[in-house]
Amino acid sequence: MRRHPALPLLLAVSLAPWSLAAASDPVGIYALIDRVVFEPDEKAPERVQLWGAFALAKEDSRDDYKEPEVGYMYFSLPSEKAEVARKEWADMKEVAREGEVVAFAVRHKEKGKVRKAGEKPSAPEPYPLSWGLQKVRKTRERSPVRELISLALPLSPRGEAVPPGSVTLTVRNISDPERKRVKYLFEVKSESGEVEKSSEIEPGKEKTVWTPTLRLAPGVKYRWMARAVEGDWKGPVAEAAFAVKGKG
Repeated sequence: MRRHPALPLLLAVSLAPWSLAAASDPVGIYALIDRVVFEPDEKAPERVQLWGAFALAKEDSRDDYKEPEVGYMYFSLPSEKAEVARKEWADMKEVAREGEVVAFAVRHKEKGKVRKAGEKPSAPEPYPLSWGLQKVRKTRERSPVRELISLALPLSPRGEAVPPGSVTLTVRNISDPERKRVKYLFEVKSESGEVEKSSEIEPGKEKTVWTPTLRLAPGVKYRWMARAVEGDWKGPVAEAAFAVKGKG
C-alpha cells in the first residue's frame, strides 16, 4: 500500500486530487458516493445520509481495508467545527454527481459503519472530521481505490419495495479510465432460489440497465448483483436487495 504525502491540517474542505505514495495509509474511509440526503434540510443540516460504496480501514492494520460495502453511512454533526462538516457534506453532494472516489476520516479513530439499504436510519454516528474531504486520483494499483473505480454501483432498486411484475435493475458505470470496452453482467435471485442471469450488456451513458424476464411475486424478497467485464478481466461483484409489495 502506498502512503499519502504529508497533508496540512485543514479548516476547510480540500477537493484537490491527490494520490498514493509508499508505506502505511492513514485514510479511514474511501468512498464512491452517488447520493447525499440532508436532514432535516439542505440549508441547515443536522444529519446526513451518504449513499454509495465504502471501503473502511481495518483497525488492526496500517495498510489494509475491508471489501467495499454497498449501502449508506449515517452521520450527525460533530461536537466541534459543525460548519466545516456542513461544507464537506455540501461538497460530497457535488462529488456524487461526478463519480469520483473520495477519502475522509482517519484510520485509527471512530469512523461509523456502513448500513444496509433497507435499514431504517437511526442513531447516527458523529461525522469523523480529519484533514478534509479529498478527491483521489484514479489508480490501478492494488488498493480500495482500484476496487471502487471498478465497481458497478447498484443504484436501483436498492432496499426499497417495488411493485409486483417487472423490474429494471440499474447500475452506475465504472469510472476506471483504462477500461474502455467494458460490458455488464447482472443476476437476480429470489429468496426461494429462482435465478436469472443476463448476457453481457452494452453500457449506457453513465448508467446501464437490465430488465429480467423473471416476474416478481408479491411479498417475495430478491437479491441482485452486477459486475463489469472486459475480455478476461472481471470487476468486483456488487450486490443489492429489494422486496416486492403485496402479500405472497
